[in-house]
Amino acid sequence: MSIMLWGGCGMWVEQHSSSRSFDDRRHGEGQTGPGGLTPARDSAAQGPPGEAAQPEPARHIHLHSFRANPFAVRDALYAARATTERLLLIDDAWALELVLAEIMNNIVEHGYGEGDEGTIFLTLTLQGNDLVCTVGDFGPELPTACLNGERPPPDPGDLPDGGFGWFLIRDLAQDLHYDREEGRNRLTLRFPLANPA
Repeated sequence: MSIMLWGGCGMWVEQHSSSRSFDDRRHGEGQTGPGGLTPARDSAAQGPPGEAAQPEPARHIHLHSFRANPFAVRDALYAARATTERLLLIDDAWALELVLAEIMNNIVEHGYGEGDEGTIFLTLTLQGNDLVCTVGDFGPELPTACLNGERPPPDPGDLPDGGFGWFLIRDLAQDLHYDREEGRNRLTLRFPLANPA
């Protein structure tokens, strides 16, 4: 069974009711919203009068979980583009789409492998002057060679499958961060907003 969630900017996003956000475990059971998604929380506390205001809390604008297959990745990219097209400069919007396509297709091909359509999670969050993108999955741990910034060897035949994709991802994304917790991979990156508040 699936439900439709508001993805922002006039876009409805399909959410499978059996899926949960990868943040659910952090917030505890029973605190999830429709379709098992954890609602955005207001984490900025008001300080005493006279103190500097706390930064604006992060705000989820797009939450999407989907099966790890090429058609679902295509649909997720379309939904992400519709949600972010007015938030980013055109070059950053294209870079975001390319980076997300590389990451999610790597998960389909190498993370879960042929015949295993695990779940991919995509969260887009407004945080300060940035759009923060988080992609998660429950596949095997990401090899450190993907993130270490080594230059490609001169002969493309020496590269593993998808080898150029990680060079593109590292080149186009800002503040690329990977962590793994309780069997969950999470890759986070940032893009500057076109018109920061």
